Amino acid sequence: MLPSEYYANTRVETFTEVNLANLDILIDSRVAIVCATPYTTTSAPSQPMMIYSRSSRNSNGRRKYALMIFDVACIYGQDCRHLPFTERMQLARRMADVVNFPGMDASYVRVAPLVRLRNLPSYVKGLPYLPCKDAPNHVPMNVHPDGIAFQPHSLLLVRHLAEPWSEAVSRTSGHTYYFNRTTCESTFELPPNQQYPFSQTQFARVPWVAGRPHEVSVQRLVQSIEHFCQTVDRKG
Repeated sequence: MLPSEYYANTRVETFTEVNLANLDILIDSRVAIVCATPYTTTSAPSQPMMIYSRSSRNSNGRRKYALMIFDVACIYGQDCRHLPFTERMQLARRMADVVNFPGMDASYVRVAPLVRLRNLPSYVKGLPYLPCKDAPNHVPMNVHPDGIAFQPHSLLLVRHLAEPWSEAVSRTSGHTYYFNRTTCESTFELPPNQQYPFSQTQFARVPWVAGRPHEVSVQRLVQSIEHFCQTVDRKG
């Protein structure tokens, strides 16, 4: 059994109207993980996910299973728990590039796509509509460079920074910087202990399509982000 400090925070909260009302805080302090359809009945982030093959060969459209990585504690003996979340995911991508051999016809390891909330509207609108065996019509699909694709099922909004810090990309330099909403301090180097470690990283789920009345869906979130950004641009 793993030591408790290696346990992931598997408690996934539901994104609500209250969260949406605080979009001005969330928009630069969260990143979105794009999730495929769960293969199992549970929605815990560590479960295997289903993806689809869209190769040009005879296997076109055939279902394949993949382990979708949402976070990393240790890779090849390297302790990653206290690295920033984005760095942990970068290490996971490097590992996936090693273990996914070209032409492999078995299971896959995939790292879930990460999207900044400000970029979510353009990401969603840019998804190509492709045929899917589990849908009567074409559906939006996230396509990997090797042709493997999956239909987005939900988003996990990741809280990886301690309050009141947020992060953004500088319009002039293109570098990531951090902003403290309380002190109005901007810095390219986040102070120590302000990045959530592996065991404290938090998730909130947003369904791609609302299944219940008053449930916040990805479409609703995208509309709110667009409205927020337009309002900020007009004020600026």
